[in-house]
Order: sequence, then C-alpha cells, then structure tokens
Amino acid sequence: MKSMLGKKIIFLVFSGLLAAFALTVIEELIQERLHYQDQAKRSVAHAWSGEQQVFGPMLVVPHHYREVKSVWDGKLEKYINRTVEHRSVLYIIPEHLKLDSQMTTQQRARGIFSFPVFTSQMTLAGEFDLTEYNRLKNMPNVFNIETPYLAVTLSDMRGINNKPILNWQSSQHTFAAGSNLSFSPQGVHAPLENLTGTRAKFDFELNLRGMDTLWFTPIAKDTKVDLAASWPHPNFVGQFLPTEREISQQQFQAKWQVSEFSSNITQDVTRCQTGDCSGLMSNRFGVSLNTPVDIYRQSIRSAKYGLLFVGLTFISFFVFEVLKRLQIHPVQYTLVALALSVFYLLLIALSEHLGFLMAYGLATSACVLLLTFYVASILRNVKWGLGFGGFIALLYVLLYVILSSEDHALLLGAGLVFAALVLVMAATRHLDWYQVSNWASEKAKAQLYRAKQEEQWADDLLDEPEAPISQSKD
Repeated sequence: MKSMLGKKIIFLVFSGLLAAFALTVIEELIQERLHYQDQAKRSVAHAWSGEQQVFGPMLVVPHHYREVKSVWDGKLEKYINRTVEHRSVLYIIPEHLKLDSQMTTQQRARGIFSFPVFTSQMTLAGEFDLTEYNRLKNMPNVFNIETPYLAVTLSDMRGINNKPILNWQSSQHTFAAGSNLSFSPQGVHAPLENLTGTRAKFDFELNLRGMDTLWFTPIAKDTKVDLAASWPHPNFVGQFLPTEREISQQQFQAKWQVSEFSSNITQDVTRCQTGDCSGLMSNRFGVSLNTPVDIYRQSIRSAKYGLLFVGLTFISFFVFEVLKRLQIHPVQYTLVALALSVFYLLLIALSEHLGFLMAYGLATSACVLLLTFYVASILRNVKWGLGFGGFIALLYVLLYVILSSEDHALLLGAGLVFAALVLVMAATRHLDWYQVSNWASEKAKAQLYRAKQEEQWADDLLDEPEAPISQSKD
C-alpha cells in the first residue's frame, strides 16, 4: 500500500506512452496525405507543365576543323604526322539581355488538392557581339562552318503556347522545335544564315506556362529581368535575389540585374564547350509561387507539440489532484490524453475542406468543450471543469502563436516549457511529498476497508434467517 503513489505514476507514464503512440499514428496519417498531395501535384504538372527554367538565348556555331597529331606508326616504327578532323561548337552569349515577364496565375485542382499554375508572357531582347564568329571564319584550320542558330532551352517545352518569331537585325526567322543542344535538348532554335557585321540585335516573344517555379539563367554578360505577377506570396529562390521588389496583397514585382562578374557566366560557358555544363545549368535564379498556408506541414508542426500538450495536461491534472486531495483514475487521464490527440486528427480532416485557420478554431472548440464537460463530470464540479477548459484553450492559443511564428517557434516553445515548469515548482514548493504518499496510502486503505465492510454487510444480509410468518386464528 505504501507504493500506491509510485504505481499511479507508472500508470500515468503508460498513459503518456499510449498518447504518444496515438500521435505517431496521426503523424503517419499526415505523411500519407502529403504523399497523396504530391501525387496530385505530379498529375497536374503532367497535364499542364512542370516548373520552367528559361536558358538562353545563346548563339551556337557548329564547325569542323583539322588538327595535326603526331601518332606512332607500327610499320615504320616511328612517329608520323597525321591530320585529324573534328567537329565542335562555339557558344556565343549576348553582351546584354533584357527579359520582361508578365505572369498571370490560376488554380488547378485534383480532387481536394489545389495548386497554383502560371502563364508568363515574355519579351526577350538583346545584342550579340559577332567578333568571335568572324574570327572563327578566318581560322586556317577551320574548313566547314555549319549554319549557326539561336538556341533557347526550357525545362518543359510542353509549356510553349505560341509559335515564337525571332527578329534578328532587319530580318525575321521562325523558331523550330528542339534546342539542338546536347546538354539540354528541350526548347526551340532558329537557324541563322549569312551572319554579317560585328554586332547583331535581336528580340522575340515567348508565351510560356508552368507550375510552381519559374527559373532564369543569367546567360548574358549583363542580364536584366523584370517580373510582375498576380500572386501575393512569392518566394525568391536561386543564387541571386532581386535588386528591387514590391509585394502587395494582390501581386508582386521584382527586378534582377546580374553581371558576368557575379555570375561567372563566361567561365561556365567555356567549361560547357569542353563538355561540363553542370555549372552553367545550375547558375540560376527565380521565383516560386508559395502557398500561404500548407495545411499538411502546419499540421505536422502542430502534432510535434502534441506530446508537450499531453505532458502539460498530465502535470496540471496531477498537481491539481495532489493539492485538492482528489483521486483521478489513470483511465481518466488516458481518455483526456486521447481527446487531446484526436484534436490533430480533426485538424487535418477539417483543414482539407475549410482552410487551416477555420479548421483549427473548430477542432479547438470541439476538444475544449468535450474536456470541459468530461472534467466537470468526473470531478463533480462545474467551476473546476470550466477552469480546466480555459487552461486547454489557452494552450491551443499558444500553439497557434507558435505555428504562426516560424522564425521564433523554438524560442516560444522553450519558453512555454520553462513557464510550465516554473508554475509547477511554485505551486508545489511547500508540498510535503512524503505526506502526499502517506495520504494516498491511507486513502487507499480506507477505500479497501469500506469495500470489505460493504462486502461483509452483503454477506450478512444473505445469511440472516427469514422471520416465521405468524398464522392468525379464525
């Protein structure tokens, strides 16, 4: 009997582990819903188009050249000079490039999942320096120069909505499908015959649709990008942030300016001509269409605080039980913990249809009302039930504040734990735990004694002989 308090603590630990298991199952359910969301997103991207990276334009000059090599001749048993022919390409990047993009957004849905997609009206204009091309024509070992072409590569060419026309100097050229670049074949290219002069201006329009992210490669020695979009939640990504940006409740505008000194584009192009184009393709910047509230990731973040909530509730219950000398059964602790765990199941189920904020409010209201009613019933005191319900409501308000403050979530969570510890230590600073243990033992003895007395009374009633029935004389 002396170990009644210890046994209860063990039961409470077991109840906490059961609640932790329930929270783990709910987190796995949220991960499964995230998997379904990713499947739906891939389905939309397959029907619309995926994220886009605009690479180019770049002037490509295929050519053949001869090279004299000294090779070993086994018959003559000496080195001889032999002429070898090679095919190569010359990549020429623009001196400057100006890209203007007007992006419109809309929603595409698969089942209960919805995703933002975009359509971008782009205008690209710039100028090439043809000095390297003219130098190539005068090289004595170059014997065949194929038709040069302007190449633009895209991540997903299914997103091209128009047939772009290239304005090159004073003539027009039609783009053909495919970029004709081995390292990034998707895109378009425009053949250019009879290049003349030392500089060439160009411009063309490109109507491009995509999903999630729009990337740009700073392919020119001086690249300027102006982007305006009807989306209020941009996420600027990549190696370069905008030099200017303006974000409102309905749209945003951003401007980038990248020079060859900061992008290292000249060296990346040189390495690409030798076969290593990884650095060239990864040198990029852009914008992602952020979803303001991702309900699944918010739900996962909230569920990570579930065990903390259960622990705070158990501690509050236990301290309240000790201070008021009440007796709450471990099964009742377990039911309260399960009710706190079911909150996260309600949250994810409602948020798929109502949005995260409204779902959070409804799930909180349902759980607070349930726990208020249950605690008031088991303690037979409405005032205590309302006090406990207010405590749980305060915890959920604090949880929402933590979820809304991503940058300070850890600080707020640590502060909440510390504040709870301070309150428990302050409330129990004058408590004699040995006396609590003796009180628990004595109360258990009294309950056992009463149970035995009631059992003895029942046995005595069964063993008592029936009184004889008197007969009346007529």
